[in-house]
Amino acid sequence: MRTPRTPERFTDENGAELVRVPLAKDAGFATVHADDYDRLIAQGMPSQWSINRNAKTGPGYVKAAVSRDNSRVIARAIVGAGLKQQVSYRDRDRLNLRRENLRVTFGGRGRYDVCSQLERAQKIAEWLEGGKSVEDAGAPTSHTVAAVPA
Repeated sequence: MRTPRTPERFTDENGAELVRVPLAKDAGFATVHADDYDRLIAQGMPSQWSINRNAKTGPGYVKAAVSRDNSRVIARAIVGAGLKQQVSYRDRDRLNLRRENLRVTFGGRGRYDVCSQLERAQKIAEWLEGGKSVEDAGAPTSHTVAAVPA
């Protein structure tokens, strides 16, 4: 008989309300902010999560099965990552799903953090206003300029 996996709510040392979600096959626990967890559940995300580890891909990602043939990566759902966007983990711990640990980056070689991308665009604008060329500003490649949010 299976033991039910019940998420546990707790408050961390900084006073943040968190949820510790047990993963399938005793693979540990994922930690997420309570408001993010509640939002995902309200949107229909299952509360039973797992991690997809295998020898080829190394450490896996925390996922939830939304149908028999489809699963969603929880980190992507938390930050609302879209097509061609990747989610990276600031502390490299894929079980730490706290929003401040998740960073949205744009795909491709030499990924750029959204924040640093915006700073780079502002730097270019300042250089151009000062009459300097884009090359002097250390401009990003053409595929990253298009990715700067308006």
